[in-house]
Amino acid sequence: MLFEERRAINKVVSSERGAIPKGMRPASPEQVFKNLNINKKFSGNDISKSIGDLLNAAKRTTSALEKSYGSIVNVKDENGVTGIVVKMRGLDVKNGTRFLKILIENAFNVGALIGNDDIRVQRVSDVALVYPSRGGSPRWKGPVKSV
Repeated sequence: MLFEERRAINKVVSSERGAIPKGMRPASPEQVFKNLNINKKFSGNDISKSIGDLLNAAKRTTSALEKSYGSIVNVKDENGVTGIVVKMRGLDVKNGTRFLKILIENAFNVGALIGNDDIRVQRVSDVALVYPSRGGSPRWKGPVKSV
């Protein structure tokens, strides 16, 4: 086992509802992280930054993720809530948003991502916006501004 086994208390909610595409069966969270070759924990005061660091690490170790996701940009809303914007490269934004939710959920479940916040993964135009949100409910205020 790469990480201490734990069951996440963090809620991860996506704006994109529905099951994953027909014919795709998700691997167990442990298998996902074994396949990603990630054995580091990501934590800190800013969960959005930790998620960005996790995604960048996953892109470096997995060509499929590198081909699927583009740049990751730190952003802030008008109330000072920080988040990240993930640009899509080889995925449409609907499936890219859904897969990000699954990856973040798996990271919490295996202990690769440590934090106390619930997370919202929200489609905004042609990008995915990821930010902390109590209960995963939408709470982003105003336009998405780069930090």
